[in-house]
Amino acid sequence: QQIVWNIGYDDKFIYLAMHSPHKKGTYPVARCKANDDMGVLFEDHVEIQICPHARKEATRPGKGFYKMMVNPKGFMIDQYLYNGTVGTEELWSTGGETKCLVTEEFWDLEMSIEIARLGVQKLDGRSLVIQLVRTDWCGGVYFAGWAPCAWLEWNKFAEVSFDPAAPVFQFSKAGEVMAGDLDAVINLKGSAPEARDVQISVQIDNAEGKTVYSEKQAASVKAGENKTVSFKKSGIPISSVNFTDKGRNFFEMRAVYKDGPK
Repeated sequence: QQIVWNIGYDDKFIYLAMHSPHKKGTYPVARCKANDDMGVLFEDHVEIQICPHARKEATRPGKGFYKMMVNPKGFMIDQYLYNGTVGTEELWSTGGETKCLVTEEFWDLEMSIEIARLGVQKLDGRSLVIQLVRTDWCGGVYFAGWAPCAWLEWNKFAEVSFDPAAPVFQFSKAGEVMAGDLDAVINLKGSAPEARDVQISVQIDNAEGKTVYSEKQAASVKAGENKTVSFKKSGIPISSVNFTDKGRNFFEMRAVYKDGPK
């Protein structure tokens, strides 16, 4: 099922929201009923990792990174890993709130993290390296990661830049890409008084490395404006691969905006 994450921030908190649909009549599994219970790792949960330093310093003692795991009941483990003092990892807290809602059709999660507890004073003009994961357990069959890699592969995680003038991008759906059916929707919302030009591209490569779909679209948004950009294509020749195959199909949606000459 397509997982949707939203990220926002203000002067005090960074906010994360997740929407995880499931087939009606099925439910995510959560047994843990207390915070700081490592059993969360072995049931349905989300994992959020944030590093305010350079990627190579994420596993350097004294620098490190922040990790949160939350189950569908809303119970959480929040840790400051590689902080330089072994045994104190779980003394760290997000300083915010975490809430979950589970229905017959979806699991929604909302979380706030106090910016100062990430060791930074403000987010405007800087970036954080972030990984977001939804999984059924740490070694489970279902693993939906923002970056498809192991938990300490910091060189592959996304870097999120916090720019108050940048348009808001929401990648709301992708379709069944691995079945050859693209149905991508990107929502844009302007933030700056002046219009910002945005270029959105979608590319799909098969497991042999051949580009089987590529398209670009342009849009322009300013404060108060909302626009939607769509990409739709059926019958894309996706390669059939097994779990043990080295080759993988590749899917990328990218949005870039221009701020003057930048």
